[in-house]
Amino acid sequence: MALDTNVVHTDLNYLIPDGFESAPNSVTVRDARRMPRESWQTLGFELFHFPSVVKSWDDDNAIAQLHYKELVEFAIEQTGADVATISGHIKRNPSESAKHEDLAPITFVHSDFAPSYRQVIFDRHAEPDSLPDLVVGKKEASSEHPNLSQASRILILQFWRNLGPKKMDLPIAFCNPASIDTGSLRFLPVEDYAGSGTFFETIGIESNNVENHDWRYFPEMTQDEMVVFRTFDTARQEQDLPDWTPHSAFRDPAVALGAPARSSIECRVHCFFFDE
Repeated sequence: MALDTNVVHTDLNYLIPDGFESAPNSVTVRDARRMPRESWQTLGFELFHFPSVVKSWDDDNAIAQLHYKELVEFAIEQTGADVATISGHIKRNPSESAKHEDLAPITFVHSDFAPSYRQVIFDRHAEPDSLPDLVVGKKEASSEHPNLSQASRILILQFWRNLGPKKMDLPIAFCNPASIDTGSLRFLPVEDYAGSGTFFETIGIESNNVENHDWRYFPEMTQDEMVVFRTFDTARQEQDLPDWTPHSAFRDPAVALGAPARSSIECRVHCFFFDE
């Protein structure tokens, strides 16, 4: 592997065609900071300058009380959704990965949610006592919670932020979905993710025409930046358009493993739209 100021030559783990195992494939990851900016609406992912009011990212209560609200309001602003919700966050660092292997940086090309996740969301919100940690609507909150299971459209935006040094051993890369043949997508079951008891299907990518895959990353991200990326959108599914954004951690050959180890936080906001 080699590193220069414009690209990283590294290996990413793809599904073996027609198999259930993964294997490394050589790819080129380009520096997205040196490329024309594209929006998450067209590319699937986008870097934003987004300082948070959170003062200490070690304070999970502050994250829940302050950062969640920042993100759902930002998601509504970006999407025009009627309601946005958030439930929890995931930190990836050595101490978290020691608790469960699912909390380590994921070194496998994937997008989080298959189309079947729509039913998972509906089932989760079918009962009033299943409401997420924070629900924010464009209009003043009423005394009644919205019936989220009646949404006509659901979109999921994910937010990724580096919490550690600018240089890390396992940064994250994103792939332009337009560069991937949809025939390479595989739906894979995920059971009891990180001991949460949840079941859903994720999307894996087979190693077909990997040389055509348009991988990009944002080097040396600060805590005041975040990557926004789309991983689910029922409207795009209905139009046979990609609503998935493949991503993976990758080895930066200029940084030894653990020196420094990656420290990051990611959140998922569910955006709900209702027909008038």
